[in-house]
Amino acid sequence: MSNFFQILVASGNSYNNGIVTIQKPLISFVFDDARDTDPLVLSIFNEYGFKVTFALMTNVLTESKDAFYQSAYAEGHGILAHSVSHMDMSSSGKDTQVRAEMESSKSYIEALGIPIRGWVTPYSVLHPSYLYLTEELFDYAYTTDNTGFTKDVPVNTLQRYGIEANRLQGTLDQIDLAIANNLYVTFYGHEIPSSYTGFFSEADLRATLDYVQIKVNAGELDIKTTDEAYEILYN
Repeated sequence: MSNFFQILVASGNSYNNGIVTIQKPLISFVFDDARDTDPLVLSIFNEYGFKVTFALMTNVLTESKDAFYQSAYAEGHGILAHSVSHMDMSSSGKDTQVRAEMESSKSYIEALGIPIRGWVTPYSVLHPSYLYLTEELFDYAYTTDNTGFTKDVPVNTLQRYGIEANRLQGTLDQIDLAIANNLYVTFYGHEIPSSYTGFFSEADLRATLDYVQIKVNAGELDIKTTDEAYEILYN
């Protein structure tokens, strides 16, 4: 089992002995870096009536992009901090720089009137020596590579599944696994169309959301922003 964490069925939502329990499988979609195609991504999710989350690298933000993400947040979509400059945080000894990247990106976005609860580490991997910073600054954080969770899920070592690297069929397979095993899975990408580590087109995203819609309409699955999922899983 990889790239997601296991959630066992129970009568309510709780977090006991490292085991998260929910009543229905959950998924979230995150798009990183404040890319120019985020308006297209948002329009597609709005067509389906689903919420999406954007993880923002703040040194690429402009006045027009600021206004776009303010509007997206006002519509109920999610926003995460994703650093200032996308620096590599996988090695130790950079505490001052890492803190600055976390604090500055969070404060920039919050100055737009968007509360920031979650963090996404650039390049997926945060060195464990910096986990204390995520505890100080965020409610939850995506900080590990794609090795997967089984049951022990600290709220600041969450993981995501790459839709670009794994392409359409891999994403659909993960949705099926989420439903079969009552999981929470966070999917992430960068832009549409993408050639980041594989390829994921607008048609692929629509095919994914068509499949999600079938499962949501059948009552088998819920799609949430990462903030909403955090509230369900940990509160």
